[in-house]
Amino acid sequence: MKDFINEILTVLTLLLTANTSVMAEHPKVVTDYYDSIKRLSDSNEQDAFDLTDKIMCCFAGRSQDDRSSGFSGINIVDNLTTSHPDTVPSNVFAQRLQRAIHEKKELRLDKCTTLESQYSMQPKLTDEGEVRLCQTKVETSYSGTTSLFNKRTEYLGIVDDKIVTISLNEMNMDVVGLTFEAARLFTLKKYAEAYATYQKILSMEPENINALYRLGIMTSKGKGTKKNLKEAIKLFDKAKSLVRPSKSDRLFDFNTLRVKADEAWYHLTHSSVV
Repeated sequence: MKDFINEILTVLTLLLTANTSVMAEHPKVVTDYYDSIKRLSDSNEQDAFDLTDKIMCCFAGRSQDDRSSGFSGINIVDNLTTSHPDTVPSNVFAQRLQRAIHEKKELRLDKCTTLESQYSMQPKLTDEGEVRLCQTKVETSYSGTTSLFNKRTEYLGIVDDKIVTISLNEMNMDVVGLTFEAARLFTLKKYAEAYATYQKILSMEPENINALYRLGIMTSKGKGTKKNLKEAIKLFDKAKSLVRPSKSDRLFDFNTLRVKADEAWYHLTHSSVV
């Protein structure tokens, strides 16, 4: 009887641990983002200002210490506060939310449920400086005159617990969306498809340091393509020689990637195998 009770306790412990693990998998920024939007509806002027700033800080490139930095934000497609979707800086998007929800009372977030978060890693030489990419699926319900869809599914692309994209589709065919797709494919060990996706990114943005570096890693290891150290050296050389980030490279640490490309280039050019 004692053994049976111990077995039951063990199973219950495992179940509780598993549930805690699942709950912890959702990025904190998702809760911060939707909680701030929801609280805008009934906030006073000062709280509305603070909540708007908190929304701005949910996006890549901003922190709570950057209020006077002049940072306008990363590009976000606004298909929530306007009947004619357009692309605006994330700071502008947050201000639009504040006006529509707090000032004009034209929009309200009634309900949101975080359904799942899928994590993936890009090809890497070492773990240093690497972050997981995450796509989180959220079911939302809005009310008001400015929302095109009362009930809709929103997909948040997240890097280092910062939002880099919000879309109504699981994968956008822009550079950011393709970066998430390439990482997902690589994590699933679909190397040829991941390699082709990074190549597609380069065809759209030839100086994308992230794609150059990831292709260099895959080429040097023969993952998704034939191993070719000379071609890998060329990719690393181009990546380390870039002097400024491309449009979408603001999502990642440009300087860290350039250093890592330089290290990989040095390692290969000083290898007796080449």
